[in-house]
Amino acid sequence: MSIKKNGELFIQERAIDTIQLLPRLKAISSGNTNLRIYVRGDKSVPYGIVLDTIAKIKSSGFKKVALVAKLKDS
Repeated sequence: MSIKKNGELFIQERAIDTIQLLPRLKAISSGNTNLRIYVRGDKSVPYGIVLDTIAKIKSSGFKKVALVAKLKDS
């Protein structure tokens, strides 16, 4: 899933409302809470919002939530 710079949430390239995030993840995963979920936030999104999103996903039962980071070019 992605968090765009304007705060919009996307799952698999589809925009979703914040309230739809957890139900949509559960539907996509067919209830498999061992599915790995990657969270990517635009660099202009406050880090706290990204962490809050990860915490919400984890609190809904998903065990494998990872932050995706783009490394700076050398």
